[in-house]
Amino acid sequence: MEVVCKNCPVGCHLVVKDGEVYGNKCARGLSYKNYEEKSVFYTQVNLVNSSKGHLSVKSDRELTEAEKEECKELLKSITLEPPIVANKVVIENLGNTGINFISQRKISN
Repeated sequence: MEVVCKNCPVGCHLVVKDGEVYGNKCARGLSYKNYEEKSVFYTQVNLVNSSKGHLSVKSDRELTEAEKEECKELLKSITLEPPIVANKVVIENLGNTGINFISQRKISN
């Protein structure tokens, strides 16, 4: 994986592969050896009793790829029912992971 180091003003372009860091110009870049890219996870959840088939949701924090895969599997069994308020937690502590999901829009009855 390629990443831009933000540990000093130089901004080296690093390559992280198999726990090794390449391209760093100072020792600070070595901290990326355990780096795992994270981002907010956007997905959809099925709805029941609604003309809309699904609801767009997002995680309440940045997730690793492994966490995203776990959430994908757990979310397959989740269905929500309107009314749903926009920008509110609609799934709390998914599968005891500590990850919450927030609605992206309002769905009326």
